[in-house]
Amino acid sequence: MYFIDAFRKEALGFIQEAVKHLALKKGIAGEQEIIESDLSRPPEDMGDLAYPLFRYSKEFREAPNIIAQDIAELADGKKLKFTEKIVASGPYINFYARKEKMAEYTLREIMEMGKGYGDHAPKKTKIIVEHTSANPTGPLHVGRARNPIIGDTIARILKKGGYDVSTEYYADDMGKQAAILTWGTKNLRDVEVSDNTKEDHRLVSYYQKANQLMEQEKGVKEEIERLLYRCEHGDAEAMAQIKSVCERSLGGILETMRRLNITYDRIVWESEFVLNGDVTSIIEKLKGSRYAEEEDGAFFINLKDFAGEFNIHGRNARVFFQRRDGTSLYVTRDMAYHMDKMKRCDIAVNILGEDHKLQSVQVVIGLSIVRDERAEKERNRWCFRDSCIEPVFYSFVALPEGKMSTRLGRVVYIDDLLEEARLRALEEVKKRRTDISDKEMEEIAELVGTGAVRYNIIRVQADKKMVFRWEDALNFEGNSAPFVQYAHARARSILRKADYRPPEKIDYEKTANLLRDSTEIALVKELSRFPDLVRECAEGRKAHPLTGYAQSLASAFNQFYRYVPVLMAEPEEREARLL
Repeated sequence: MYFIDAFRKEALGFIQEAVKHLALKKGIAGEQEIIESDLSRPPEDMGDLAYPLFRYSKEFREAPNIIAQDIAELADGKKLKFTEKIVASGPYINFYARKEKMAEYTLREIMEMGKGYGDHAPKKTKIIVEHTSANPTGPLHVGRARNPIIGDTIARILKKGGYDVSTEYYADDMGKQAAILTWGTKNLRDVEVSDNTKEDHRLVSYYQKANQLMEQEKGVKEEIERLLYRCEHGDAEAMAQIKSVCERSLGGILETMRRLNITYDRIVWESEFVLNGDVTSIIEKLKGSRYAEEEDGAFFINLKDFAGEFNIHGRNARVFFQRRDGTSLYVTRDMAYHMDKMKRCDIAVNILGEDHKLQSVQVVIGLSIVRDERAEKERNRWCFRDSCIEPVFYSFVALPEGKMSTRLGRVVYIDDLLEEARLRALEEVKKRRTDISDKEMEEIAELVGTGAVRYNIIRVQADKKMVFRWEDALNFEGNSAPFVQYAHARARSILRKADYRPPEKIDYEKTANLLRDSTEIALVKELSRFPDLVRECAEGRKAHPLTGYAQSLASAFNQFYRYVPVLMAEPEEREARLL
């Protein structure tokens, strides 16, 4: 058990005991509920944990600040292992950790666990995180950069939180966009393609030109629709042709992802569910339900019976699942994919753009109909008997002049952003490091630039709007990745200059008692918070608190470094500070 967990457990135990004592004193029967999640981190200089007492006000017939004072009085003279003092602060009861215990336990945990520090006990819960899943018709633009970066970060957090996690990219090789791209590569010869060697950049020119022609020429539109029809009806030649082109484009996308340090455990092709009959099965079950209706040969499910529960009304309550020509729609194939996914996991976490909110609900209702099983809302997810679907929505990144569009060619590609980040980072490296080779400069610039991009995307809460500006994305001061990276580099430099190797046997109690300066305590406190942060982010499916924590930790280290001598300290203090 981490120090922070032991401290929380002790605080909750004290509150339980104190509230029970007050209830008995007032003659109130029954067990008073203690909510663990209510225990939170208070503002700076107001302790390390705080618990609100509003919930007991009505039952005790007293103001919460009076209850807090009564509880604080019960703490007088009480000796606790991890808690130094307990004080009333308005309607809250605040707990201050024993600094020496916090330092002793935290240092031991970090030294003994190494990179495993912050890991939580394995849970018997299988989670599939589906992210990116962009149509493989060209390179990813910055507008959708949040999807893979948020998805990959959440997957990493969940793994550290103890979950059994795998990641998937759901690639659309059945939709209209894939057919447009394929038609373009087969029929267009005079297209000016990018001189970029990456295949996704070269192919997007065919997609944009073919899309333009389809809107202008009826014959082109009909050819594309015939290709799509053949594919939907299992024509092996058509399916192979489309998938082949999509694989080429996806190869370029995956190359970009690897540069961002993002990989996938599985690529799932949409065509799999047409070929194996799952889509046909979904269609037949939907047609056989009491919700199915027909209009001009096309079929849809009428969701008016679900309107109140799912807040679906008007045109949105009509979800078409088969066109009049017998072909399926994206939402139908998405249902088939989720049926498959739910057999393989307990929770399906889907990273989705805000424009997929309606479709996400439609898929859940469709699955309820197919499975003959009502999905129940639980927190931010829809749960069936054996598995849950949990969407994490993000707002798109926009340019100052408006929304990005691959179809219209109004984009900033992620590749362009990463290259610009590398070049700007290289300028900074050249200013600061004249003592290293050009190769080392390039390696550092790549890491700093990529880190800046990932950090800048993560630091904004997923559902908050984000406008892409170069000056923000590549900011090397303040709230940025380079600020955090520089603190890390400084720490490594001190250890290198000291030629420091931790002793085989460390007296953690003695070391903790040597850390007396306020900046030392502040740094230890930040380090002790990490396991709790992992838990909070994993349970809340949130990534953005990580950047705030990294910033606070780097700032705490910089303060420690600025005000406390390390290399020039007395031997015992020097050893403790190096540790």
